[in-house]
Amino acid sequence: LLVLGWFKGYTMPVGVVSLDVNPSIEYTINAFDRVLDISAVNDDAGRILASMDKDALRFRPVDEVVDATILALREGGYLTDATANDVVISASSYDTQRLGLRLGRDEGLSVYSVPVSKVEVEDAHARGTSAGKLYLVEELENSWSAAEDFDADDWIARPVRDILRETSDQRGEEQSEDESKERS
Repeated sequence: LLVLGWFKGYTMPVGVVSLDVNPSIEYTINAFDRVLDISAVNDDAGRILASMDKDALRFRPVDEVVDATILALREGGYLTDATANDVVISASSYDTQRLGLRLGRDEGLSVYSVPVSKVEVEDAHARGTSAGKLYLVEELENSWSAAEDFDADDWIARPVRDILRETSDQRGEEQSEDESKERS
């Protein structure tokens, strides 16, 4: 019974970790933070995963698998020294801060860590994206100055760096409007 219980615990999924750049990749993890499955959320991610040996990464610690994915993203040209390398890590049932700090040691990356619930993961899957990317799009929508012009589906298809840049621009615009109101 003890061996059967351990086996069940080792093979039962308990959470999801997602990595978003433009390729969006999700890792299903067990209670021991080991990767049970790796899946592509979009076409770019499918190309990245095709270049990786997914079988060799199964049952490895999620942080090691994310490191291997970052390397594949660099080799695939998605992360370069010449551009802003924004990476979003989101997770349900996992410490996103720990993984974010690990990735943050790489000087070429700007890492955003987002804890999400199982419901948020399911909502993101229903929209065809990862929970981390949907979180960013919702943040952009909240900062959008003209709500009727906002198309979430359009932003879901865009790279993380574009979403982050536009969110920053929108928030800068709001701050400028607030500052000019205060001056009047």
